[in-house]
Amino acid sequence: MNQESFVIADAAAAAADSDAGPPDGGFDAWMSVVGSFVIHIVSVGILYSFGVFGAHYVATGVDQVSVISMIGSVATASMMAPGVLTGRLAERIGFTITVMIGAVVMGVSLLLASYASTSWQLLLTQGVLFGLGASMSYIPVLALPAHWFGKKKSIANGIGVAGGGIGGIVISLVVQRLIAALGVRTALQITAGCVSACALIVSPFVKARVPSKSQGMKFDWTVCKTRRFNLHLGSVFFNMFPCFIPAFFLPLIARDVVGLSASDGAALVAIFNASSAVGRVSVGVIADLLFGRANSMIVCNFLNACSCFFVWTFARSFSALAVFAVLNGFTAGGFWSLLPVLVSQSFELKRLPSILGIMLSVSSIGFLCGPPLAGLMYDRLGYMGVTLFAGSLNIIAMFFAVALKLSFEPKWMKAV
Repeated sequence: MNQESFVIADAAAAAADSDAGPPDGGFDAWMSVVGSFVIHIVSVGILYSFGVFGAHYVATGVDQVSVISMIGSVATASMMAPGVLTGRLAERIGFTITVMIGAVVMGVSLLLASYASTSWQLLLTQGVLFGLGASMSYIPVLALPAHWFGKKKSIANGIGVAGGGIGGIVISLVVQRLIAALGVRTALQITAGCVSACALIVSPFVKARVPSKSQGMKFDWTVCKTRRFNLHLGSVFFNMFPCFIPAFFLPLIARDVVGLSASDGAALVAIFNASSAVGRVSVGVIADLLFGRANSMIVCNFLNACSCFFVWTFARSFSALAVFAVLNGFTAGGFWSLLPVLVSQSFELKRLPSILGIMLSVSSIGFLCGPPLAGLMYDRLGYMGVTLFAGSLNIIAMFFAVALKLSFEPKWMKAV
């Protein structure tokens, strides 16, 4: 079987999975969405709120901007880089057990970070270790809605991934107040307990409808040679570079460029995350009912780039930064809503965690390099270097999204 017929067969298998009985509703289906929502709060929400921790570390002289931004990017990269292994682990031992292990590791990492006093200690604890725990919780839930939903797949996934935006809102505001009132050590310790407890409570609802029959950890790499896989990979890879730049840099730019307070910076991160949460649900609804998933991805990339080029570049007040946070957060949230459901249109459901995992593993380079490169540009070129860098990467991602849409359907106006 040649490579392209391999993709066609996988897509047919994905359709067969759907025909065999995703309920598109019911107790187990909607509780899987609840599980996904909560896991996104305690994993992605923590990452989106790192700007609050980072601004405190810079303000207290822990290290310079480019080094501190590395902590957040390493955490995100560590969540994505082991994706192919955590995806296979979830297929091998089950989604629930994998999530429970991740819950414990996330809590322990933040507890250890509370005793860190140098940037390299924070890099290992709040960076590497938290990312590994988040990976074991996040990768399974990313594949979860495709197991339980067919026609409502984008909507269900949008609700689940909205937890990342809502978690970012709540955690950013709460952590800022905790740091101000109790200090960063106590803030990290309280966060550690909440993260582990919430993830463990919902772990029984994180379960696959179609279990994998695999008995080992070996991954079938044949899929990586196909054109469809590589178009998905290019889209994901270049979306990852700028993904966390606004959340990491809004508090810093608000303080150093615009002259706002730390609480204003935290409020901007909260606005970004609120808009991201709305975008994750709204784009999912629009994609399922109107424009199609591939078309919606193209629009999100284009509008995200425009928000960087034409709004963030010229923002010099709280209100202007808030407008940027709303526009950029909404379109960035749309990407997370569309990613897994687009991939599930091309590949077999039973292998979805592994395939998503390998894409995110490769794309973790973007998470690792994006914020530090933006920090380097900020240190060397100033504010505009960050905004143009983020916008340009979204344009590259858009070209891959266009090629992916044409691989599904060559007619531009047809919803795909």
